[in-house]
Amino acid sequence: MEKGEAAGRPVFGIAIATPYKMLISGPNTIDSGWEGEAGSAGQDPAAFPREGVIRYVVPELPLFGGEYLFSASVYNENLSVAYDHHELQYSFQVVGGRIRDFGLIKIKAGWLRS
Repeated sequence: MEKGEAAGRPVFGIAIATPYKMLISGPNTIDSGWEGEAGSAGQDPAAFPREGVIRYVVPELPLFGGEYLFSASVYNENLSVAYDHHELQYSFQVVGGRIRDFGLIKIKAGWLRS
């Protein structure tokens, strides 16, 4: 592809894993049904420009304190060609939390007595 040329309908994905490589979450644009801004602007949704910025917004990340690994990728529409793939290349630390937190995520829940 040449600079500025449309890239078809790329599939963007991310993954969050533990240092032991246990996958916590791995969403992508196929699973979400995301059409991208090209579709909403009245353009052909299959014609994404080769350059630009895609953001994955996470309003709340209920992870317990600890270290995590992050992956990001861009593939062609049928996932057979990787345009860019960074497998577990980035790490981040979640700080805080209580001493008695167990597991990987904080589930919004509470105890009730009936």
